[in-house]
Amino acid sequence: MNASVVYYTKSGNTKKIADAIGVEVGTQAGTIDNALTQPVDLLFLGASVYKFGIDKAVLTFIDTLTPAMVGKVAIFSTSAMSDSGYPILCKALAAKGIPVVDQHFYCKGKFAFANKNRPNEEDVQNAKTFAKSAMMA
Repeated sequence: MNASVVYYTKSGNTKKIADAIGVEVGTQAGTIDNALTQPVDLLFLGASVYKFGIDKAVLTFIDTLTPAMVGKVAIFSTSAMSDSGYPILCKALAAKGIPVVDQHFYCKGKFAFANKNRPNEEDVQNAKTFAKSAMMA
């Protein structure tokens, strides 16, 4: 199974998790600005949640995806406060006819004075465990 890891972040929290997932699945994580150039069986898609929503750039990226390019998607996210990104991303991907693996990964991210030192090493290890599991889904 071939996999790709893409993410969007403003603070760097999601990049840290994306890089860990990329190491685990044997590929380099890249931003959503680097469009997919070849089909993948599994796309790990990472997004930060801002004010209980997903940045428009991520939804615009999803609009470029097709079932011919992406077999299925594994979602991961970071946020200072909420894991509300998962249902939003699932809905957008379903509208494109792209299945989402059942499990997703979320961890707290540092923002201002909240969640200092997050994502931490435990979060990184949990992201790697998630990546292994998603590869077998």
